[in-house]
Amino acid sequence: MADTRHYLIFGATSDLAAAFMDVADHSSVFTLVARDAEKLSAITPASGTLARTHVCDLQDEASIKKLVKVLQSEKLKFDGVLCAAGAHEVLPLRLYTKEKFRVMMDVNFFTVSNVLASISSILNPAASIVATSSAATQRGAGTVAGYVAAKAAVEGLVRAAALEFAPKKVRVNSIAPGVFRSKMSEAFLGTFTDSQLERLNASHPLGIGTAHDVAGCIKFLMGPDSSWMTGQNLVVDGGYSINA
Repeated sequence: MADTRHYLIFGATSDLAAAFMDVADHSSVFTLVARDAEKLSAITPASGTLARTHVCDLQDEASIKKLVKVLQSEKLKFDGVLCAAGAHEVLPLRLYTKEKFRVMMDVNFFTVSNVLASISSILNPAASIVATSSAATQRGAGTVAGYVAAKAAVEGLVRAAALEFAPKKVRVNSIAPGVFRSKMSEAFLGTFTDSQLERLNASHPLGIGTAHDVAGCIKFLMGPDSSWMTGQNLVVDGGYSINA
């Protein structure tokens, strides 16, 4: 029987978080964090055990620090942390403003940096942290400048954080998915014409993915088979990044 592993999942209402809970070992125990209390209360993991849920705005440093104190008071320590919060925006660069870039940084970068700056005290030795980036950082993509810039910043943060966490044998990696079916992607795919959808699908040689296609790779980064990996960005994109 597999050892029980305790996971802390930020952005727990996302499809990616749900898929990871699906593929995790049945002995897993999850603590879920999101800012939408109603959606959070509706989550029932298909695999493993739901220990507790916490409402927290990851963009707010004070809220995260308060949450960590609560988890400390409950004597909780985690073997894995998934940072799955994020948002996407399709907008031509000429229409971007400093404020619009800031919004993308707030929801995609600071939700990760705030977590990494606060959670050291609640990690078990040899814990694994996984953040989410995007395959669009590998080859570029038009009309998503704010999103791609924020995700590129996440990759840089992961490399730097990996060195700081290494003395405790805690690993920090990121995963860079291509387009996969999710609530977030459906929001912008719904605005595409048939020809645009056809081109998008063709840009992924293995086709548009699913959240479970990505979740299996997160499970790998969380587990012992990747115990000598840190500061890396694992691209899982159906061939998008190599399809020039």
